[in-house]
Amino acid sequence: MHGFDEASAVHNYLKLMHEVVVRLDLVSAACNGHLNLTPPYAFEYCYLQYRRICELLALGCLQLHGDLAVARSSAASKEWNAERIMGLLHRHHPHAFPQCVTTTKTPDGWSYVANSKPNALTLAEFKTLYSKCGYVLHRGTIRSIEAERPLETSDYDKLIAWSHKIVDLLNQHFVSRSDGHGLYFVSLKAEEVGGGPACSVLPGFTEDSVTVATYNLQILDSAAQQQGSEHSFKSKEPAKPEHSPNLVVQPQPNYRWQCHRCRTINQPCTDHCGACGFAANATGYETLGQEGLLPASMSESKLLLMERIARAIHLVAGCPFLGAGGWSLFIASAFNPWVFWAGLLIGAALFAISIFGSKKAVFEVLSIGWV
Repeated sequence: MHGFDEASAVHNYLKLMHEVVVRLDLVSAACNGHLNLTPPYAFEYCYLQYRRICELLALGCLQLHGDLAVARSSAASKEWNAERIMGLLHRHHPHAFPQCVTTTKTPDGWSYVANSKPNALTLAEFKTLYSKCGYVLHRGTIRSIEAERPLETSDYDKLIAWSHKIVDLLNQHFVSRSDGHGLYFVSLKAEEVGGGPACSVLPGFTEDSVTVATYNLQILDSAAQQQGSEHSFKSKEPAKPEHSPNLVVQPQPNYRWQCHRCRTINQPCTDHCGACGFAANATGYETLGQEGLLPASMSESKLLLMERIARAIHLVAGCPFLGAGGWSLFIASAFNPWVFWAGLLIGAALFAISIFGSKKAVFEVLSIGWV
C-alpha cells in the first residue's frame, strides 16, 4: 500500500476540477442551444454532464483524503458509485464534502468565510442530484414509458438551478483535511495563474501566521482543445433554453411513423394521424385495441375487464369439447375417433388460447365463434 503524496493528490484533484469547469460550460452551451440539440435531448445531455460532475467531485474528495486508510483500501479503489464513495469517506471523516467560500479583500489582507452561500450544493442535494441523473439517463420500464409526461418549463428551470448550485459550491471552496489540522482552498478559475484551477494547502495555523503551499494547474491550448472550449467561469451562467419560459417543444416522434388504426404514413413531428386522428404516442392497450375489435376510446380498465371475460369464455367453451372427447372414449358404447380427436384438439386449443394467447388472438377467436 503506497503512502499519501500530497502534491500528487492535489494535482489530480485540480485536473478533475478543470474537467468540472469544461462540463459546466457544456451544460451552458446545451441550455443556450449552441449544441444544436432539441430541448428534450439537451435535457438528457445536461444530466449526463451532471452525473459526470458528481463522479468527478467524489473521486476528487477520494484523492484529497488519500491519507485516510479507507481511501487507500481495495474497496475504495474499485468503487465507481459517487454516492457510495462519499458515504465511505463520511463514515471516517464527517467533513469530507467541500464547503463553499466567500473571499473579501480587507485592509489587513483577505477574509475567508465558509458556508456563506445559501444556494451552494449540499451533501444531501449532491445525493439527490446523483439519484436524479440515474433516473433521467435510464429509459425506465414499459409502465414508466406509458405514464411519462412531456417535459415542462419547470423541469428546465430545475435543470439550470442545479448548475447554479454547483457553481456556488465549487467556484471557490474549502476541503477540510482529514487529520483535522488545516484545509485545502481551491479556486476553479485563478486569473492570476492563467485561468486554470489552483489550490492552496494550509496545513496548520498559529496565532499570527499560517503556512501555505500553492499548486497551480497550467492549461495548455492543445489540452483545452481536447477537453472542450474554454470560457469565463465567473461571469458565465447557464441560461434557460431558448424561448423559455414559453418553451415550445416539437411534437414527437421526430421520424416518419405508421398509424396503428388506418396504416397511414405520417410525417415527422406530427403527434396525431392526419387521416384518422389516432395518437402517435398511444399506450400499449390503445395500440392493441386498434389491432383487435375494441375501440381505442375504451379505457384501459374496461379493456382489461373485457379481456378477462373473453378468456373465461374460452375456458368455459373448451370444457364441453374436452367432455365430448372423454365421453367418446369412456362412456359411449362405440368409440368414435372423429368425436374424440375433434373434441380433444378443439378443447385443448381453447384452453391454450385462454391461458397463453395474446389479447388480439383471444378476441379474434371469440369473434369467429360468435359469427
